[in-house]
Amino acid sequence: AAAKKLVVDLGVADHVRFVPRLNQPDLQRSIEDADLVADQFDQGTPGILALQTMATGRALSIHWDEFSSLFAYSTVPPVLNGNDEDVLYQALGGCASRDELQALGKAGYDWVCREYDRRKLCERLRLSVSLVTGIPMSR
Repeated sequence: AAAKKLVVDLGVADHVRFVPRLNQPDLQRSIEDADLVADQFDQGTPGILALQTMATGRALSIHWDEFSSLFAYSTVPPVLNGNDEDVLYQALGGCASRDELQALGKAGYDWVCREYDRRKLCERLRLSVSLVTGIPMSR
């Protein structure tokens, strides 16, 4: 309710669509139809929706804990990052045009491709198993 009120108060209700829980094919179509996907703003970590949005090449607005993400990723992702109204309002103001949102979406796509490279994932898995078991993993 608060998010819908904020959208009306900001005068952007004609440009925002709230969607109910969707099955995967409908979710993917909704992401592809969007210029910007807004994910969660309280957890600080990405879920499947965030990664799917960036892999689709769409701009993402989310609360992404940058410090914690550096334990899992080599760089902080290119997202509109924030967890309160003022920060998000400022971030959205910086992407006032569709071209800017498309550029952010392209940067997100490139980031996902780099961070989820097969070799990089194998090395992370190898390191994680070694940390948990205390046994170095051979190649």
